[in-house]
Amino acid sequence: MKKKLYMMRHGQTLFNKLCLIQGWCDSPLTVRGQKQARIAKKYFQDHQISFDRVICSTSERCSDTLEIVTNQPYERYKELKEMNFGTFEGAPERLLPPLDLFFTYFKNFGGETIHEVSNRIYGKISSIMEEEGNSILCVTHGGALRAFQLRFFNDSELRTMNCDNCAVFEYDYDTDTKQFEFVQAINHDFSQLED
Repeated sequence: MKKKLYMMRHGQTLFNKLCLIQGWCDSPLTVRGQKQARIAKKYFQDHQISFDRVICSTSERCSDTLEIVTNQPYERYKELKEMNFGTFEGAPERLLPPLDLFFTYFKNFGGETIHEVSNRIYGKISSIMEEEGNSILCVTHGGALRAFQLRFFNDSELRTMNCDNCAVFEYDYDTDTKQFEFVQAINHDFSQLED
C-alpha cells in the first residue's frame, strides 16, 4: 500500500532574519514567516491535499507554522528537531564551517553529526509511516530535511536542492517494501511578500 508524506520546513524566524544559527534553540516566526505559512496552506487547499495525521518537531517555530497551515490536532516529537549545533547555537551564521566539514564538525562542540540527525529523523518518520494514516504532514527544519534527504540524494544533488522556508517535499511510502520515493519539491513564490 502507498502512503503520502509531506515534509515541510517552518516559516521564517527572527534568527533566520538575523542570520543566526538556530538548531535546538528557538526563535519566533516573523510576520513574513507567518505569511509564508499562509501561502503553504493555500497550496494544500488549492491542490485538495488533506491529512490523516499531522506531526512536527517540538520547536515552537514548527508548531506555530503548523497551526497556521491546519487547525487539525497534531503530535510533537523531539526526534524531529533540528540538528544540535552545540556551542554554535545562536552564533552568527558566518561562523559555520565549510560544507566539507559540516557533517561532523559540531560533534566536537557538544552538537550532533548530520548522520546522527539523519538516523533519528529517518527512524521516527519510518515508524510513523507504519502506523495509522495514509497522508501525513510533518513540519520540521531545514537541516532536518537535509538529513532525511541524505537517504535519497547524493551530496551534489543536496547542494542544488532548494529548501526555503515553508518548502514542501512530497514522498510516497510503500508499506510493503518499507521504502520512500521522492515525488517532488514545492518551493512557493514569496516574491510579492514584504517583510
